[in-house]
Parts: sequence; C-alpha cells; structure tokens
Amino acid sequence: MSEMIERVARAIAQNPPYERTEYRDSGPVIVRDFESTARAAIEAMRKPTVEMIAVGSWASHGGGEVGSFGARNAYDCMIDAALKDTP
Repeated sequence: MSEMIERVARAIAQNPPYERTEYRDSGPVIVRDFESTARAAIEAMRKPTVEMIAVGSWASHGGGEVGSFGARNAYDCMIDAALKDTP
C-alpha cells in the first residue's frame, strides 16, 4: 500500500460514512479494510478539473510558468505515484 493510499484509508477509517465505533481505531488492520475505498477515491481524482489545471499552470517552474500541459502532466504523474503499490 503506498503512503498516499494509506493516508486516505486512514482518513476514511477515522471518518467512516456510518457510525461504527470499532472503526474509530485506525490501526494497521483497520486501515487495510479501507485500502480499496482509498484507491477508488484517488482514482476518482485522476482527471484534474479545469480550475486545477489553470491554477497549476501558473505554478513557478524555474522562473517561468509550467503551462496547462505541464500542470496536467505533473498532476498525472503525481496521481500515478500515489496509486503505486510500493512507495
């Protein structure tokens, strides 16, 4: 499980969509229970919104803007890294 998937799974475990007190303790076994949900949440973020691309394209990159293509490419690479099974 990648670091990002674990972080998202831990957040889901701490804020489940239902009230079950045994899921409030997000230890290693419980976090694994939410791994597929975390992966699905990150997959849902794979395609950046137009606003995200616009904001990202203005990010400074060596003294200039990265542009919308660079922002989209960088975002895709970051999501791919988050979804890798090994950190």
